[in-house]
Amino acid sequence: MVSTAAVLTIATSAWAFDEVSLQDGGIVKGEILLLTPGEKVVIQVPGEDEPRTIAWSEVSDVQRDGGGKKSSGGDDTAHADDVESQATAEAEAGVVRVHIESDKPVELIEVTGAARGTTAYGSFVVIGLKSLCASPCDKVVDGSDGHKFFISGDGVPSSSGFALQGYTGNVQVDVDAGSSALRYGGGYTLMALGGAGVVGGATMLSLGLIGDSNSDLTPIGGALLGGGALLLGGGIAMWILGDTNIEVSQRTDEHGRLQPREPNWLLGEF
Repeated sequence: MVSTAAVLTIATSAWAFDEVSLQDGGIVKGEILLLTPGEKVVIQVPGEDEPRTIAWSEVSDVQRDGGGKKSSGGDDTAHADDVESQATAEAEAGVVRVHIESDKPVELIEVTGAARGTTAYGSFVVIGLKSLCASPCDKVVDGSDGHKFFISGDGVPSSSGFALQGYTGNVQVDVDAGSSALRYGGGYTLMALGGAGVVGGATMLSLGLIGDSNSDLTPIGGALLGGGALLLGGGIAMWILGDTNIEVSQRTDEHGRLQPREPNWLLGEF
């Protein structure tokens, strides 16, 4: 005769639960009712009246063993990023999960549209903008219609616009954040002063070369022209150095799996 305890042991062994591994090291076992990559996992835990909802950001791994299927090692285990990448890769091109790497806090801005109008004082253009997320973002963004996005931030000048229409799965935006103070406060000011010095110096130099009566203007004009050129060159350099540069790259391979990010040794990552 088989004891009741033995029967319970056999029944428990034969039943394999779904498992959700958490970022903090915990494991939740039960039956997964809903798996929505990028959003949540809903799992019914034995002994609990209501299903438990786990935010996707808290998930590390998902193992589907429901229905008595025994795990065969790594084949039935899907890392959270891989599950999300695969699901997103199968979606419409341009609907991607965006990850932002930046040395300063920045935001992903969506250009929602533009409208042109005319008044008695002239024409104007109104551009619609929407802030989607702050770095590191890690959110699903719909760019399937080809509209533009750009990166900006507090004290960070806006980057050039880019589209997501040609991407699938996971996309990374590497940001070399510029400086509004350097670009506009320093660069623009020096360019304006330098430009004025070049124009004024060239004018005085030309007048000084016309005749003897204006010969005193020649050295002044030459000095002003040289000084203006130096200021203009310095302003251009500051304008370029203060710009925000970005690089958009695909972070999933042909199988929809997340590619590891290369460490940034400048930030102390190895």
